[in-house]
Parts: sequence; C-alpha cells; structure tokens
Amino acid sequence: MKIRNRPQRIPDYTGNKIPLIDAVRLVSVLFVLGCHILFASPFNPDFHDKEWQLFDSVFRDGAYGVTCFFVVSGFLITRLLAQSSPDWKRLPLKEFYIRRAARILPLFAAILLVGLTAVLVIPTRDFRSIYIYRMTAGPADPTFWCSMFTFSFNWFLCATEKTKGFGYHWLVLWSLAVEEQFYLVYPLMLRKLGKPRRILIALVSLVCFGFVFRVAVQLAVPGSEYWSSFSTFANVDQLAIGGILHFAHENLRSQLQRNQGQSWLFTTMGAAMVVWTYVQSSHAVQLNRIFDTTTIAIGTGCFLLGGMNLKIFKSDLFDKLSTPGR
Repeated sequence: MKIRNRPQRIPDYTGNKIPLIDAVRLVSVLFVLGCHILFASPFNPDFHDKEWQLFDSVFRDGAYGVTCFFVVSGFLITRLLAQSSPDWKRLPLKEFYIRRAARILPLFAAILLVGLTAVLVIPTRDFRSIYIYRMTAGPADPTFWCSMFTFSFNWFLCATEKTKGFGYHWLVLWSLAVEEQFYLVYPLMLRKLGKPRRILIALVSLVCFGFVFRVAVQLAVPGSEYWSSFSTFANVDQLAIGGILHFAHENLRSQLQRNQGQSWLFTTMGAAMVVWTYVQSSHAVQLNRIFDTTTIAIGTGCFLLGGMNLKIFKSDLFDKLSTPGR
C-alpha cells in the first residue's frame, strides 16, 4: 500500500461522525455484557431451558467483543491525533492528554464511586463477593487501589493471578488500563517516528509483537490466561490494527467510495472472518486466544475499511440505530 504524505491542511474530523464505528462499538459492548451476565452466578441460569442454551451459544465467547473495541479505539485515537496537526512531529501532546483526561477521569470516578458505595452499603454477601469486591487481603489492600489510580489494574491481575477475587464491576477496568497505557505511549511514538511510512512499519511490528507475545506466554506458562488476556503486550496488536486501519482508510477512501464493489468485498470478507472465527473458537482455550484474537481484529479492520465507504451505512436510519454506541 502506497503511503501518501499528508497535506498541510487536515480535514476536521470532529464533527464527521462514522455511524458504522458507533454500531461496531455498540455490538462489542453488548457481547461483553452478555458474557458477564452469562457467567454471573446470581442470575442462576437454567441451561436446560432453550432460551438459556441460545443465550449461552451466542454470548459464551463475548469477551472477543473487547478485541473489536480495541480496534475501534486504535482507529479513533489515531484519527484524533491526525486531525490535531498537519505534522506528526508537531503533535500537540499537552492538548491531547488534557482532552483524554477530561474524557476518562469523570467516568473513572463514577465507576469508583459506584463500587465503593456498593461495598459499603449492599449487605448481601453473595452479591458483593461476585459483583463488587472479594480479596484475601481485604478491602484495605493498598496494591489494589494503587493499581486502580495508576491505570495498571491489568498488571495487578497478572501479578496476583486472581480474577474470581474481584467483582465484574472492578474487572471492567482492566481494558481501560490497557487503553490508557497505550494512549500514554502511542502519541510519543508517532511524534518520534514523524513519517507515515515509519509509523505504519511500527504498527505492523506491534501487531506481530502482540501475536508473538501470546505464543511466548503459551510456551512459558501453559494454561495461564492472565498474561495472555490482561497484559498490555498481549492486546497491543488489536490497538495497532486500529491504527493501521486509519492509514488504510485515508489512502483508499477515494478509491473505495468510487468502487462500491471493492468496498463490499472488504466488508464481506471482514464480516466472514469475524463470524467464522467467533463461531468455531473458544475464548476459554488459551491456544485459541493466540490466533483467533488477531484474526478477529484483522476481520474487524477489514469490515470497517469497506463498510465506512458504503452508502448503506451512512443512511439516516442506520445513523439513528447506531446512536447508542456513540
């Protein structure tokens, strides 16, 4: 793929909505929520019921929704940085970090407030142990709270190798930690590399690194899901694929808009990769996570690359349907 040098004036993406991005984000969140509901014992699902069997078959591997979400995040953050300056070497880092903090910190504070309130108020032990907080060291464990406030909760999980000791309310913060660590380093990398071709090479290298890291974990610690699921190194390939998607979209957008057949080809191929991998995979099997995570991420990227240029996904009706994902 030929990488064109960016023009001196960058189009303003701020008001340029992409309904398909919102739709993929919405579906990703719904699958993750479905997975959490499925494995939350207070619901006491009766898997002899046909309804629960169907729910189980659809959402059992809903954790792959995080993979799709990471691709979207990598795309959007690269897109945001691209519109902030015509020169990669002059990215306004201070402005970027302030905007990210303003977006993330209020929601993060709300999560902490809800969790702390539930810990102190809700008396039901089963509910608290599964949804809120349960640690051998007790709620006063400083390393737990330190990992929260430093956005390193994913590394805390890897170090302690505990997930059942934490409620799903807290576990949602591992993916936020991965994203925040990536957002901290990523703009610095883009600014240092400076040129699109160098950036693209670095992103491809990160995709390879994420895959190789999961292979190394499988060889070094067979059967351990923590380092291959929650560590930043194990998820960097999905975020990097999102970054590659931005460059592909910028360089192929005019061509794909003119040739709707090519757009449909990318969209169909990407959807087939995601659906087929999701159906035949099992997120609980570490060997599957090694290969299938990257496959689903690539499929998501291909689907978005083609779909963002299809008229059907730009209609007013689709825009309204995708609004919750915004």
